[in-house]
Amino acid sequence: MTAIYAESSWDADEAIDIFDVHAASLSFDTDASPSFGGSYELLTVEAGGALSFTSIPPSTFTIPDDWIHVIKWGALADLFGRQSNAADPLRQSYCEQRYQMGLKLLMDAPALLAMRVNNVPTQISSVRGADLYNTSWEGADQSSPREIYHAGLNLVALSPPPDSGVNNVPL
Repeated sequence: MTAIYAESSWDADEAIDIFDVHAASLSFDTDASPSFGGSYELLTVEAGGALSFTSIPPSTFTIPDDWIHVIKWGALADLFGRQSNAADPLRQSYCEQRYQMGLKLLMDAPALLAMRVNNVPTQISSVRGADLYNTSWEGADQSSPREIYHAGLNLVALSPPPDSGVNNVPL
């Protein structure tokens, strides 16, 4: 899929006529064929709805408030870097540095530092770590969770899966 950026109002109006734009189909390849028949399970993050500033009500921008500054610096870098009367290479360079620094912080940001289940501290690991070192974690029998797995900034999984009893898991 190719992103098309409009540089002027003519580009925005005529881009669809010039380029044949299609949504990419989702697929993946494996480096080795499976040892036995079965199915793949994918952990994905689906994109939200399209942003619209003209609809009533406007669409929401689903990003944590702590990271809005990264978008601000990226937008300012783009605006100052355009070939127009507002071009300012010095400010564009500064904004781009702040944007890249924010992206680096975001990639390294821990989302989950500590959790308790029924007031007992639990081990925290990544979903990737669970898939590598505790391969049957998703199919474990239900009981009181002993481990917490996370992926990204807002996906949390409990292992083993909680039973029907009362389990207190404060965030």
